[in-house]
Amino acid sequence: MADCYRPAIALKKQFIGPPLNQRRRLEDRIQDLVKKVCSTDDTDEARQLLIQLRDDLQEHIKRLRKIAADKLLSGANLSRNRDPGD
Repeated sequence: MADCYRPAIALKKQFIGPPLNQRRRLEDRIQDLVKKVCSTDDTDEARQLLIQLRDDLQEHIKRLRKIAADKLLSGANLSRNRDPGD
């Protein structure tokens, strides 16, 4: 009986969190900001870049927490749906 749940769970795991291209864009933006901060000599520009970097890192952390929570919840559902004989 547990086998009937596996395709639905596998399908659900594919769509956890934002789309891959959206995650990639945020990660690319973070890397670009780090490079810009390291290469600038202008204190005001560095301050603005660091504020933007902080905001993007917070967004990235928020997304990672959601993905982790979704995975934990889907794992809890999987263990509840198992037959005692599995």
